[in-house]
Amino acid sequence: MAGNWHEHGTFTIGRHVADVAGLIETLGVGAVHLLGHSRGGHVAFRVAERHPALLARWCWRNRGNPWTEPRQCGRFHPRRA
Repeated sequence: MAGNWHEHGTFTIGRHVADVAGLIETLGVGAVHLLGHSRGGHVAFRVAERHPALLARWCWRNRGNPWTEPRQCGRFHPRRA
């Protein structure tokens, strides 16, 4: 995992993305279905962007600034080399 939870820690989107990706990898369950709402939606979007191989499907709702669309869902198709 990316790190430990601290009461006065750094709570950046990047840190949350690293934590989610680390959890998925540590569980060893393969590609997952990821759902996020509000800040979690922003995190889900960034996980899909930065770690596409970890996701089978994704969905976010109200992912917050700077986006305004209420919902986006789909099947993720990572690019193949």
